[in-house]
Amino acid sequence: MADVRNNNADVGTSNDLDFLLASYEDDGDDERIVLPRGLTGLCNLGNTCYMNAALQALSNCPPFCNFFRSSFENLYVNETNRTRLPVAISLSELIRAMWSDEHKHFVGPNVLLTKIRTQCPQFRGYNQQDSQEFIRCFLDLLHNELKRPIYYKCEQDSVESRSSSEASEDSNMEEVFETADSGCSSDMDETSQSDNKSAAEGGSEPQGMPKVLSFTSLVEDVFNGELESSVKCLSCQTVSRTTEKFQDLSLSIPSIEDLERLQESSTKENSEVPWDISMGSMVSMLTWLAISPIQGMFSYVYNNFFSSAISLDDCLKSFFSPDHLRGDDMYSCEKCAKLRNGVKTCRITKLPEILCIHLKRFRHDYVYSTKVSTSVTFPICDLDLSEFLCENVDLSSDLTPTEYDLCAFVTHRGGGSDYGHYLAYCRNETDNNWYEFDDSTVTRIDAAEVLNKQAYVLFYQKRATAKGEEVREQLMDILRERSEDQPEFKIPIQWICKFLYFSSPGTLTNLDLLCPHGALIPSSMKRHDLDLVSVPQRAWKFINENYGSDQSTVNNNLWECRHCAAQWERAQARKSREFRIMRLLEERSRMIGEVGLEILYDDYLPPNLISASWWRSWVDFVTTAHAEPPGPIDNKNLLVKVNHSDDENASVFVIRRGIKFESISRELWLYLVKIYEGGPEVFRTTNPQLSQEKLEELLDSIHEKINANIEEFMSQEKTDTDTRISSEFLRMGFMGQFEPPTHASS
Repeated sequence: MADVRNNNADVGTSNDLDFLLASYEDDGDDERIVLPRGLTGLCNLGNTCYMNAALQALSNCPPFCNFFRSSFENLYVNETNRTRLPVAISLSELIRAMWSDEHKHFVGPNVLLTKIRTQCPQFRGYNQQDSQEFIRCFLDLLHNELKRPIYYKCEQDSVESRSSSEASEDSNMEEVFETADSGCSSDMDETSQSDNKSAAEGGSEPQGMPKVLSFTSLVEDVFNGELESSVKCLSCQTVSRTTEKFQDLSLSIPSIEDLERLQESSTKENSEVPWDISMGSMVSMLTWLAISPIQGMFSYVYNNFFSSAISLDDCLKSFFSPDHLRGDDMYSCEKCAKLRNGVKTCRITKLPEILCIHLKRFRHDYVYSTKVSTSVTFPICDLDLSEFLCENVDLSSDLTPTEYDLCAFVTHRGGGSDYGHYLAYCRNETDNNWYEFDDSTVTRIDAAEVLNKQAYVLFYQKRATAKGEEVREQLMDILRERSEDQPEFKIPIQWICKFLYFSSPGTLTNLDLLCPHGALIPSSMKRHDLDLVSVPQRAWKFINENYGSDQSTVNNNLWECRHCAAQWERAQARKSREFRIMRLLEERSRMIGEVGLEILYDDYLPPNLISASWWRSWVDFVTTAHAEPPGPIDNKNLLVKVNHSDDENASVFVIRRGIKFESISRELWLYLVKIYEGGPEVFRTTNPQLSQEKLEELLDSIHEKINANIEEFMSQEKTDTDTRISSEFLRMGFMGQFEPPTHASS
């Protein structure tokens, strides 16, 4: 992205890059530190060892921890969004305390635990919890708070990854390097400027909010990988493929017998080739038949009496082994249009920066949970996942790492998930030594002792290749040599953070900044000063030559999209209008209650009910800028049909027992159903719901009474101390009238 242009606001600040580099180099400067940072324990607040172990492990995953230690507060927190980031802010404060130069023996995670319990009630109280379940819920909370919307999708056919050779051979691009700067250069191609500007302004005007295709966040950047599942029909040989993201790999612990069956299955598949029936092969076969029983007996004795340990590699191979679909598990082939035998395989298409591996040590029955105490050996370094990658993953680049080093893991002592004790073992990035974190106690241990621990959740960090480290140091030198006379280019700050703390930052992309039309997201939707950082022209060229860029960075000039700006303004106006109507109806109800008027539907009918899930979606829509409107109201699940008498035709609807709902006034119900449609209308009563005919008859008499009461109130003479309420405000919500009054009262 050569030059991001914003006609309405200045984007980026000149010292963003300086701040990031200073924060990074400060973290790496350990000469002045006698005692390594990050050795602070956490107080146990009542069976919270599951949380303490998880937090210690996460705080020793450098790409995750460094973000909250250095960049988070300055780049993401401001006065407008502080209240929407309770968990992230609490975590940032806790991690900075844990990695402080003060070297406290322990700190209390009270604030963070309170924020988590507010949103995850399962962690309230003093019962023991599963540390792995906590990690998943905790990362989901962080993802929801830090998520960034993606509006634009690159077409696969048009994606052009520009390598170093392509960049050097592209003479037109070279001209852009020589002439572009951070302002509107007079040497820029006027045709490309006008074409790009018209793309942002032209076209038909779409309705509604710009559609969010997906969300991304720091959690996804650090922990998410991608799996491809393929199923091959053994009849027509058709292969169907699906991809899905994963945040961790949950691996079953196979038994020795499972591994033997897996080996036999693999040997059988590899041996399905025609035999050359010759004298040599006959002798070999007879020899194998003679030795096989002895070899099998020896293998059984060795495996069951001398080698009970399973390796992590065994667990991975078992997870990625082919699954034969036959019998009750036959595959429904779309091409054959019938059930067929098939083979299902799973491979990794994208490796995560931090690989989280969960060993399934707990088996839950109806009443009890048991623990699998099988010893699983695991490597401290050099965990190579290239064997489990999909065939189409390109490993030719010297910048593509596939090896991982262990940075932390969680263990559990005890016989069940409902009791016991959790600890964390972490490698400190400052002195590279291993430490045991037992709540508030931190103890240094040898690496050999680490290998004897019973791992439950492991965190592996991707290791940069030698070429990757070399390229990284070259770019760091270029970034440090900034000069004011050199043109600057703006690139996403997320990419710079990945470059500083990840093994490889990947290709340069602008997806976070583009609207559905491929233009720049309007500044009213997204603050560009938080998303862009200026780098020297030489650095921008170096990044494109060595890391490449995707289709979203092709345009040299990006203009704010006027269509999306108009859509956004209309959507925000709608949110404000709906929220204001709700508040006005609440104010109307309060004022009418003060004067003792019986002109509310609640004076004659039970309150209305609405689906709790739909209500939460609507509240989120009117209170959150990027939230999309909910669909039609769906109250069908609130009701259940029952027989009111012996006559089967006399069935009625009553409220379903145990269903979750929200009580609202009928005035608000009429407003919401007028906008979103749907239904049915449900009243909060233990009696059967009113039929439509009976409700209409009842409403006719209610409307007459309300009209009479309003007319009587308006005809009364008011003294100076009496409350004056306008007729429009009194009738607001009555019979579907929702025009906000100019003057409610005086």
